[in-house]
Amino acid sequence: MAGPALSSGWPPSDDDRDGSTSDAWWASPVRPSNRPEQVRIEPPPPRSPHGLKGSFRVSSPLNDYVGTNRIHLRRAVAIQQKGLYKDAAFMGRLLAEHARMNLAIAFDDAGRIVPTVESGRDIFQALLDHRLESRLTLRMFDVPSTERVG
Repeated sequence: MAGPALSSGWPPSDDDRDGSTSDAWWASPVRPSNRPEQVRIEPPPPRSPHGLKGSFRVSSPLNDYVGTNRIHLRRAVAIQQKGLYKDAAFMGRLLAEHARMNLAIAFDDAGRIVPTVESGRDIFQALLDHRLESRLTLRMFDVPSTERVG
């Protein structure tokens, strides 16, 4: 069974960069201060309709979810580094299992995630692979780390 179709969207892959000299993939860097500045996660402008990979239809609700929260920003960077959203098999399993895993994530007809501010937490948990099931109690848990053991 093939995974869902991937199309342009958030988060951008390394291949999607617009050639700018900035190493950051969000619009504004986080700077330590007493009053955090507004930081927005923006995808780069498309170079061609066939050259982008991604799993999201729109990014505005995730921008609202992340806002100026530095923990969310770090998690967004970790999502990009892990790159699970680029893996068609992972996205196919997420599409098939999200309801059983109690993840409030909506998908469009093409299998892309349709983010909302309310689903931001579950989207991040899924793309960080932080929703795990105990084989002993058969319960689902949100975990802070997915470091392999053994």
